[in-house]
Amino acid sequence: MRRTAAIGSFLVAALLALAPAASGQTPPVCVYQPPAPEPTQAEKELAELKGYAAQRKQFGFRSDLAYVRKLIKAGRWESDVGFIPVTKREDEYLQLRDSLTLGNAGNRYLRPRRDDYGGASIEDGWPREPYLLVRFTKDVKRHLAALKRVARFPDNLRAKRVRYSERTLDRARNRVGDDLEQLAKAGFHIQTSSYDTDKGVAEIELVTKRTDTKAYFAKRYGKLVKPIVKGTETSVLECAPATAFKIEPDGLTIRPRFESGGGAEYERTEVTEFPDRVEIGVVERAPTGVRTLDLQIGYAPSTTLSAPLGDRAVIDTRTGKRLPLRGPAPGDPPCPPRPEETGAEPDLPSYAYDLEVDPKVEAYVRKHDADYGGSVLEGTRTKAHLTYGFVRNRTRHERAIKRLTRHRGQVRVIDVQFRETDLERLATQVNEDARAADGFLDGYGRAGFAVQSATARWQSVAVRLFTTRQDHAAWFTARYGPAVRTVLAGDRYECVGEFE
Repeated sequence: MRRTAAIGSFLVAALLALAPAASGQTPPVCVYQPPAPEPTQAEKELAELKGYAAQRKQFGFRSDLAYVRKLIKAGRWESDVGFIPVTKREDEYLQLRDSLTLGNAGNRYLRPRRDDYGGASIEDGWPREPYLLVRFTKDVKRHLAALKRVARFPDNLRAKRVRYSERTLDRARNRVGDDLEQLAKAGFHIQTSSYDTDKGVAEIELVTKRTDTKAYFAKRYGKLVKPIVKGTETSVLECAPATAFKIEPDGLTIRPRFESGGGAEYERTEVTEFPDRVEIGVVERAPTGVRTLDLQIGYAPSTTLSAPLGDRAVIDTRTGKRLPLRGPAPGDPPCPPRPEETGAEPDLPSYAYDLEVDPKVEAYVRKHDADYGGSVLEGTRTKAHLTYGFVRNRTRHERAIKRLTRHRGQVRVIDVQFRETDLERLATQVNEDARAADGFLDGYGRAGFAVQSATARWQSVAVRLFTTRQDHAAWFTARYGPAVRTVLAGDRYECVGEFE
């Protein structure tokens, strides 16, 4: 059984705290990376099908693609463990698997026997039931019999013998953790540690340039510790995603905005100027080991161009995409204050939101997505209702929903024009079209439409945009059809970043 933990931490420096270093003759880190070809719809569906098959295989279920496709067509999905197609019996198996535990009494039995205990894990036994496998260093039969008398699932309990207990291996791992500073001075940089009672070792992943790692650790820690060399460098230079830029009033000082995280620190900004464009790459130094889950969005330190930016485009070197301006351009007035939010949803009572969580109805509409037009929660403080829409067969669906729902008096079913799946695909199409054109449609900057987002709503796709043009509603309807509804967020696209 494996237990893993990170040793040490990588602190993320403030993005604005460091000044850019001169790159000199250093080869650029940020180079153009052509995008991967967009998969076809058939390829996406096949990848999804293979994903379901792989998840089913992990549990020992039948996983050939034809069978998985048959389950999907039948609309059979698991209840609450995850989201894969299953049979009724497989669903019951997964629910039991998710419930397996020793219980409080079982844990109390193990507590004073930690020197013998080697951990527990859930194992699959399909087509038989899943079980808990408990490990001990000695007296396995006696411990198993005692546990079965108090465990929550005695019939789903097995045991095996291992050489070392969790406690013994954890102590060995902690010895390494206590020596981090000395090991670093010796040239060993620890990244992660784990122990595995089945293997009987504490595994230490590290970075070093030394060639005597195995002998050094054997002499210092003995046979319980196994060092695993993952590389020779503790960090690597990477090109961070640039998302926008600011230009100061002088027209020369530019600051790219970029996304960072994972323990990376800003290193420098690479700039290459051309007569018609300026290419920018933000370089950061990232750890080769443990990466944190943080995400930071900030502006790099200022970089001075050799000539005013003017009308030149600013390009992200890595993607070849044009970066949008954030904040006023030289000579433009400051961005206005952030507008107040309008169109807030009604203040409905807390019980009203329970209407949206109706598992039987949700399973039903998912199965009939060819007819389903979505749902909307409406009402006032004293009365709320949930409306379901269908593009056809409304009467039949209404009878079924009224039979399945827990809130019969607060649910209604109506005829609608658009299917929910079509609206979701349309929203995706608008977003992808805008992304492919650097965030704009029908022209760049104030000449076009700066699309902030397209979202599938109740019987419409709301496209939030910035533009100076008055024909936005007509243009989007002509291109995408009557389901699209434009929401004008402002006339200065460059000011959206001031509100983020």
